[in-house]
Amino acid sequence: MPGSGHRAKPAVVDFERALADPANPVRLLSAFDCGDGLHPSDDGYAEMAKVFESAFERLLAA
Repeated sequence: MPGSGHRAKPAVVDFERALADPANPVRLLSAFDCGDGLHPSDDGYAEMAKVFESAFERLLAA
């Protein structure tokens, strides 16, 4: 916001890397796959929330 003294900081959260199968990084890890090979499962979305929270905390601390 102009005049607020806060500056926006660009950030990227790499959900793909967080959910990828280490043996085949172009695929979702089976624990995070809803079954269609494309969309995350509930566990996948929970992992995404953890990754986002961690990235957000690092951004606030910077």
